[in-house]
Amino acid sequence: MITYLIPTAEMVASLKVGDTALNPSGDFSEVTEICFRGTTVRGEDYVGYYTKTRTGYGTVSGSYKVGELVRTVAMSAQHTSDMVDRIEKKMLADGVCRIDAPHGMPRSPT
Repeated sequence: MITYLIPTAEMVASLKVGDTALNPSGDFSEVTEICFRGTTVRGEDYVGYYTKTRTGYGTVSGSYKVGELVRTVAMSAQHTSDMVDRIEKKMLADGVCRIDAPHGMPRSPT
């Protein structure tokens, strides 16, 4: 399954150690550290974090930015960058912040 996630302002603001977050592999893992928070010059909030690895013997970094699709290795293995951009655009237009696609492909973006 591939999770397509566009973090909301609430998700970014409230993320804390012990929560789960999407890691670069595309899995939800426990957050072990919040390493930075900030706001872009356009006023978009973001947060950087570390999560446990699948094995639990290390950590991997990730980040959420309000209104921006979290790109993962699982997603990149299924789609071209252009297709991911179109998926993100369609999700934003439809007001959808999360899709769990069992076979890796959400509804076809237009």
